[in-house]
Amino acid sequence: MTTRQTPASRFEAHWLAHTLRLQDLESQQSSKLTPVFPALADTSDAEQAQGWLIQRAYERHKDSESLQWIRHWVQSARFLFLLVLVLAIVSGVSAAIGFFGGQQRSVNVIWTLIGLIGVHGLTLLMWLFAGRLTGGWLGRASFWLMSHWPKPAQSNSSQTAKLSTALGTVMTNNGLGKWSLSCITHSAWLVALLATFLTILVVLSVRSYSFVLETTILSESVIVELVKGFSYLPSQLGFTVPSDQMITAALGPDQSGQSDEVRRAWASSLGGGLLVYAIIPRFLVLIWSLLRLRRAHASLRLDLKLPGFAELFAAKLAANQVVDAAPTSLRKMQLQQAVDVKGDKAALVGLELGPGLLWPPQGVRELNTILLFDDVVTTGAQQRAVLQVLRASPVRRILVMCDARLSPDRGSLQWLIDVSEYASNMALCVLNPDRQETAGRQEIWAHSLESIGLSSKCLFYTQADGLRWLQSNE
Repeated sequence: MTTRQTPASRFEAHWLAHTLRLQDLESQQSSKLTPVFPALADTSDAEQAQGWLIQRAYERHKDSESLQWIRHWVQSARFLFLLVLVLAIVSGVSAAIGFFGGQQRSVNVIWTLIGLIGVHGLTLLMWLFAGRLTGGWLGRASFWLMSHWPKPAQSNSSQTAKLSTALGTVMTNNGLGKWSLSCITHSAWLVALLATFLTILVVLSVRSYSFVLETTILSESVIVELVKGFSYLPSQLGFTVPSDQMITAALGPDQSGQSDEVRRAWASSLGGGLLVYAIIPRFLVLIWSLLRLRRAHASLRLDLKLPGFAELFAAKLAANQVVDAAPTSLRKMQLQQAVDVKGDKAALVGLELGPGLLWPPQGVRELNTILLFDDVVTTGAQQRAVLQVLRASPVRRILVMCDARLSPDRGSLQWLIDVSEYASNMALCVLNPDRQETAGRQEIWAHSLESIGLSSKCLFYTQADGLRWLQSNE
C-alpha cells in the first residue's frame, strides 16, 4: 500500500517536526497563551502520535522554505564531507612523501613509525577516553563548517535560528550527534591512513631506500627486542620480521650497502606496522561508530513531553477519546438502512487513519461517481459534518476505510450506525499496514462490526477490494 509522502529520511522528518514545535511555541508566546503540559508517560498511543506529529509538520512545511533549507543543508553536508575526505587524501599523501620523498634515500625507521603511527595512536586514545563523548575534534570542526556553510538565498534569519535550534535537539537525541561526528572523524583518519599506505607502496616500488635505526641512549639489545616486539603482530598476517642480524646491522652508520633482501624485510615490517597498528584499529572503531549511529538513527523518537508537542498531543487525544461517563442504558446499536437511492452515487470516507495509510487513495479524485470526503475523520466535528452532507444527499453505497491498528470504540460504532441511515448499502475496509504489529486486530473489528449487524460480505481488508465493491453495480 502506498504511504503518505513524508521527508526523505527519518532525520529530516524529526528535524522538521522540532522546527514546527518551536514555531508553535513562538505563536503561543506572541498570543500570550498559557501552555498546558500534561503527563504523557502512560499513553499507549505514542507511536501513532509520533507519526501524526511528523505528518503534520510535513503537511505544514512541504511547500515552505524550511524543508528547502533542510534539504539544502543535507546536500551541503554531503558535499563538505566529501571535501573533508579529499583533504584527508591530500594530507595522507603529503605525510608519506614527507618521509619518503626527499633526496636522501635512507629512512629512519623509528622516526618514521612515530610520525606515521604515533600521531594516529595518540588521537585514537584521545577519542577513546574523551572524544567519543563529543565525536572528536575533527568531526566537531567539520560540523562547525557545515553549520556556517552559506545559507539558501533569501533565508529568513528567525526561521534559520529555529532550524538551527531544532537541529541541535535532534542531534542530541540518543547520541545521534556524537556518533555522526565520530563517523566523520574516523572516516577522515582512515582515508588519510590508506592514502599514506598506498603512497608508501608506490614510492617503495619505484625507488630504492635503505633503512637505519638511530639511538643515543638505548642499547643494542633493547632496540632488538623493541623491533621484534613491534613486528610480532604484523608477522601474524604474513609480514616479514627483520632478523637480529638485520636489526643490529641497521644500527651502523653506513647503510648504503644494504642488500635487497634486507630492504624488502624492513619495508615489509614498516608497511605491516602501519596496517596493523593504525589502519585496522581505525577501521574497527569506524565500524563500531557506524553501528552505534545506525542504532541511534533507528531509535529516534520525538519526546512527547516537550513544550509544543505535549499540547498538540493532548488536543488530539481529547478530540478522539470518549470523555463522558458511560450511560446507564444504551440505545440498541444496530445498523440502519435508508430508503433505496437510485443512480450510481457512492461515497468514500476515511476514519482515523494513522501514518502509513494513504488518503485519499490514488485515482479516486478522478472518479466523478464517488463523493470523496477529502479529510480523514478524526474529530467529533468532522463526524457531524459528514452526517450533515449525507443527510442532505443520501448515497447508494458508502465505504468507510478504517485503521486496523485502532480498536473500534463505542463512539465509532455509534457513528457508523448513524452513517448507515443515509446509505442503501454500507461496507467497511479495515486496512492493516503492518500485519505483524496488528495481528488479531482484524478479528476484533470483525467481531465488533458483527455485533452491530454488518455482514461479513461487507467487510474488506484490502483497499482494492473495498474500492471494487464501491464501484460495482451489484
